[in-house]
Amino acid sequence: MRRWILLAAIATLPAMLFVTAQASAEASALSIAQCKMLPDGQSTDTGPVVVTAVLPTCYYVEQKDRACGIRVLASGSLLQVGSWVTLSGVMATTSDRERCIINPVSTPRPDLTGAVSPLRLNGRDLGGGDWYYQPGTGAGQKGVAGSSSLNNIGLLVRLYGEVKEIEQANPPTWFTIDDGSGSVKVEAPAGVSISSSWKHAIVTGICSCEPAAIGARPVLLVRDVSDIVTEDGNLTAVAIARPGHAAPMQAVSFDGLLSTCSAVSSIATYEWDFDYDGHAFDADATGPTPSFTYTSFGLRTVALRATTGGAFPSSAVATTNVFVDAGNLPPIADPGGPYVQGENEMITLNTGDYCLDPNQPAGDRIVSYEWDLNNDGIFGEAVGQSPSFTWAQLAATGPYWGTRNIGLRVTDMFGASAHSTTTLSRCPNDPVAAFLASKTTVPVGQPVVVDGGASYHPRPDRQIVSYEWDFDYDLADFQANDAGVIITYTPTAMGTRNIALRVTDNSTPPRTSIVYHAISATITNRSPVAVPGGPYVINQGEKLFLYADGSYDPDVAFGDRITSYEWDLNDDGVYDITDAVPVQALTFTQLQAYGLGNGTRKIRLRATDTFGASGTATAQLTIYANQPTASFTEKPWIVNPGYAITFDGSSSSQDRPDRRIVSYEWDFDYNGTFGLDATGAIVTHSYAATGAHIVALRVTDDNTPARTNITTRSVSIVTGNMPPFPNPGGPYTIDTGSALYLDGSGSFDPNDTIVSYSWDINDDRTFGDATGAKPTISWAQLVGFGLHVGTNTISLKVTDSLGSSKLQSTEVNIYNNQPTASLAVSPGTTVGGGQQLSFDGGASTAGRPDRHIVSYEWDFDYNLSTFNPSATGATATKTYPSIGSHRAALRVTDDNSPARTSIVWTLVNIEARSAPVAVVRGPIYIDKGYDWLQLDGTGSYDPDAAYGDSITSYSWDINGDGVFGDVTGVSPSLTWAQIESLLSAAGLASTGRFTIALRVTDTTGRQHVAQTSMTIREDRPFARIRSLVTNAGQGQPITFDGSLSYHGLPQQHRIVRYEWDFDYRNWFECDAVGATTTYAYSMFGTYTVALRVIDDDFIPKSDITTFTLNVDQGMLDPVAHPGGPYTVASGSSLTLNGSQSRDPHHPTLSSLKWDLNGDGVFTDAIGTSPTLTWAQLSGLGLGVGSHTIWLEVKSAFGRTNRSYTRLDIK
Repeated sequence: MRRWILLAAIATLPAMLFVTAQASAEASALSIAQCKMLPDGQSTDTGPVVVTAVLPTCYYVEQKDRACGIRVLASGSLLQVGSWVTLSGVMATTSDRERCIINPVSTPRPDLTGAVSPLRLNGRDLGGGDWYYQPGTGAGQKGVAGSSSLNNIGLLVRLYGEVKEIEQANPPTWFTIDDGSGSVKVEAPAGVSISSSWKHAIVTGICSCEPAAIGARPVLLVRDVSDIVTEDGNLTAVAIARPGHAAPMQAVSFDGLLSTCSAVSSIATYEWDFDYDGHAFDADATGPTPSFTYTSFGLRTVALRATTGGAFPSSAVATTNVFVDAGNLPPIADPGGPYVQGENEMITLNTGDYCLDPNQPAGDRIVSYEWDLNNDGIFGEAVGQSPSFTWAQLAATGPYWGTRNIGLRVTDMFGASAHSTTTLSRCPNDPVAAFLASKTTVPVGQPVVVDGGASYHPRPDRQIVSYEWDFDYDLADFQANDAGVIITYTPTAMGTRNIALRVTDNSTPPRTSIVYHAISATITNRSPVAVPGGPYVINQGEKLFLYADGSYDPDVAFGDRITSYEWDLNDDGVYDITDAVPVQALTFTQLQAYGLGNGTRKIRLRATDTFGASGTATAQLTIYANQPTASFTEKPWIVNPGYAITFDGSSSSQDRPDRRIVSYEWDFDYNGTFGLDATGAIVTHSYAATGAHIVALRVTDDNTPARTNITTRSVSIVTGNMPPFPNPGGPYTIDTGSALYLDGSGSFDPNDTIVSYSWDINDDRTFGDATGAKPTISWAQLVGFGLHVGTNTISLKVTDSLGSSKLQSTEVNIYNNQPTASLAVSPGTTVGGGQQLSFDGGASTAGRPDRHIVSYEWDFDYNLSTFNPSATGATATKTYPSIGSHRAALRVTDDNSPARTSIVWTLVNIEARSAPVAVVRGPIYIDKGYDWLQLDGTGSYDPDAAYGDSITSYSWDINGDGVFGDVTGVSPSLTWAQIESLLSAAGLASTGRFTIALRVTDTTGRQHVAQTSMTIREDRPFARIRSLVTNAGQGQPITFDGSLSYHGLPQQHRIVRYEWDFDYRNWFECDAVGATTTYAYSMFGTYTVALRVIDDDFIPKSDITTFTLNVDQGMLDPVAHPGGPYTVASGSSLTLNGSQSRDPHHPTLSSLKWDLNGDGVFTDAIGTSPTLTWAQLSGLGLGVGSHTIWLEVKSAFGRTNRSYTRLDIK
């Protein structure tokens, strides 16, 4: 107890007793050994250290390699043995001359795990001699008096010896043990009971020291009761095998040091029989800790015979078992693959030499191969190393097409098995051709980009090796015109063609696939030009021949042509005849059926091409009767006998302008038989007798044969006054705004004189609106009389001197004498850029029947103020050079004097009908952190650029999130910081392969997107580990493969060194080198394997990757031994004893926990031999009666086990 009080006193010394540290940074991250080299008062910082003991007033830490340990003067209540920390503090020396760290600041290292085991020492070596000790500064470590061994003060150690002396106190706090080399004092903390019955002990503790008469002497500080293992005085042999389960060819260590003897003489000899038959003992080895390697599987009984020395030696035999089955390491299953089965093909699954049994050198082997063909977990659907299947057989076990997982389970001679999976892909055998065209309708001469990159092969073990293109595929015979994944096709003629892609794979023999799409080529189709022929002239009854063979298609050079000719014969807008030939022959009966008769009319021709575009034009058709028409007047037609009458036949006519009247013949008393009385166009004749007389005129034309016509009129010969004959003139034709000049001077009286001319202007039967033979009526008067545009009736009444009168009417035609312009546009007012338009002004009219349109003028960009003609004629064509809206106008002029005009216009819209084409240059490669990104979209183009369309925006998506606008412009650049920011925003890493997209937009808003790849390389090596196993057994050779490691810039650097750390703890210790290595672990546990690769850069770069390996095959659970059964009296305390619990693979257990009341919660007591008071037992619900108590033990490797015993309370 004196020692614990002394330690507490030192721990509370003020820091001022020590020299202040000058530069703690100089002692940063030192080992414990380096810390001890520092003088007292020097600040220090340690690297990672492990806690080995937590005592009431201090704790101890130790290096991983167990080279040095040190006391830390501070409470370690928050620490546990086995936890890792880094320390900062000040070096000092206790009054016991032990170096220590005071004023410590500890930083936990949860990333490090694993306690250190104690060093096995003899008593004479405990403490050791001086270690670089400097009395003036305290640096180094003062040793114990008379020792020349290596200094081990501060280390966790273990001693074995005979218990010699026990402190004469109640209770005692120390005892001594002697292993024959020297006596060692052992101090125990409070709670550890020292028994006078102890004869021998194995003691684990911290090596410390205390003042002695001369110098210092060593002291072993025990941490808790589990650090002391004692036996009574009888000779007891204890044999331990590590591991208890081993593999053939794996070394097994045997330990007899737990054998005990209370005799004066200690155990003198240890003899081992490694295959004990229970009868004869064959000494195969001697010594307390031999090792042996078994070459074959099986259960072995191992016997230890321990014999004491002295005059009366005695022996004891102990046995243990070794199971050579760790085990049986399971075989390694490798199903081969991945497999590909083409349709209707046979497939063989072949493990070959890939499956193996790691225990084969010891005689084990794989005895069964079972297959799971549909991943349902049921093995045995096929057996054997190389089963074969037809297409139908595998179709019955799973999906017809696609990729499935299949498994192989292998089993060895001892029933150990393992399974693994691979994939089986069932695929069609033929490649799949697919392509995209940048557009399916294109002007002739403009390129089309066709991309076959979408083609693929459904079999992963086949590739497409050839891409061929036929630019005019006839669906039967493929003719290769070009080759390559992406090509450009430029049509040279109009029309729709099948563009076909044929892909060929690397099968033997090769297999092909063809796909085609229709591409339409236009020039943006110009309308055909209709030429209807004419003017046409026929006689009644004759055939009409129409000739449209002068019509033509301006795009015939590009494969276009006129496919139909349509005729509208009666100008009603409905086409009466449709035919593919340009010439038509129509009978007169057919013409009559269409309503055609004598006269002149307009007929219309519409020509249509292969793309549906059409053009129209008109012609004139005149049908003549081709007959003379006799017509004459007589003046006067009522006369007195003997009065001469003038007959005028000059109004006779022939309806054809190329025919004329050549003969006028008269019969003045026509009785049905023509009797020639006179000839000539104008003749006179008088009658002697009164009455009615029939006068006939026969005219003859110049037809061959001549044609004649007779007309008759009646004249009256009377006596007495005859009324006058009015002649109002007319019919009259005037224009709006003009005066009307009437002329009734043609009126006459056969036998008297006209004395009055009276006019009815507004046809209201009231005369007197005007008087006189030739009155003039102003426009205002006409308007006042109510005359209107159109036909009006006026009348003249004449009166002679005897009061006789007579009236006669005529017509006044009033016209708005202005021409009316009318235009039609074909094929429409909205067309694509470059498409020809046909304009027809043939429907324009003059304002009067006696007026005509004499001029047609066209202004195709009319500005509503100034007319600038660029074409003339009733029809015209125009191809606009640019997109947009244009005002096309027609101005017509008539033959008035002065001439009059009319203008009409319509809006024509020329639009872009092709989307722009985005072309982005790539693929792109840049180096992480160094390069900037230069984008290039200059290859993008607009197919309608010739018509004024253009790309107006370039928008980029850099990080593949589908959102454009990360950067804009045709060739923008980004810094590395910008690139990294965009990738981070999308949740992407800063290295790897990414998709970059460019979206272009033209003036019409049409868009197109193109993509390329960006690969960001990192200038460093990348470490990769491959291992076939993740779980292994002790001593099992494991191959680690680092050959998959690579360099981010393989063109510039390479990996030149591979280093391996087989127990990586966040600091790297090189255990092996090479791209591949093999290692076997001798202890169970979970290990982190690290590979560090180094490149050949001027300043080498490295990378570390790790792999977790569990060495747990064949590991045994710890043994839980709760002691008992226990019997206590009511009211008494209970001391439990779990000391016989053990870990077959480690000297100590991690924890012992008790459940006393059966509630499944193991917190009622903790430790190997806890004592519970009656109050505690009652609090747990335990009373008089029988109870079941449980002990749960946990090994250093985290494995647990439980056992129970009985507690009787009387």
